[in-house]
Amino acid sequence: MKKKKIRRGVSLILEGVGENLNREGLVGTPLRVERLLNKLLVGYSEPPKIISKEEDKNKFSNHITLFKNTEKYDQIILRKCNFYSFCEHHLVPFFGVVFVAYIPKDFIIGMNKIDKIVDYFSGRFQLQERLTMDITDFLNKILKPKGVMVVIRARHLCAELQGDEGMLVTSAIRGGFTKNSSAKEEVLKLIENKD
Repeated sequence: MKKKKIRRGVSLILEGVGENLNREGLVGTPLRVERLLNKLLVGYSEPPKIISKEEDKNKFSNHITLFKNTEKYDQIILRKCNFYSFCEHHLVPFFGVVFVAYIPKDFIIGMNKIDKIVDYFSGRFQLQERLTMDITDFLNKILKPKGVMVVIRARHLCAELQGDEGMLVTSAIRGGFTKNSSAKEEVLKLIENKD
């Protein structure tokens, strides 16, 4: 990230609305905003490195370990993650929950690694529709599961601040969930019970 440009941009916005950058409450605000964005917008960093060997863990700080499905698990695995992102149209937050369901084939993935994937794709200026597909396609690519399904429920402050209903639900489905409606229904029931 270009930290100086972010600080300058925040200063220009504050000046643009008529604020005094030397006012006590605003002194340091451009720096604070830059630090916060640097922390939240992790999606502009390198994508997580996929590894499949425990000994490779130490080589990569941002890694996702896949484990061979030696036990031949074939049930639905469901993870619920909280997320925060930024609307690319208005630059204000949208946030909520992501439900990730998959049926393993050759690999399984740890719960916290699913969280890391969600954080990576939500940590950028986004549209919820794209975020849903990004997570789904990434998991489908790395896991090659029998099926993957992602459902996102989010509040959009850009809509709420303009007096509209800000809730949006999106979903994306790949593989076996597209062909097996009972599996899809099971995921939706599990999601309903997790709320």
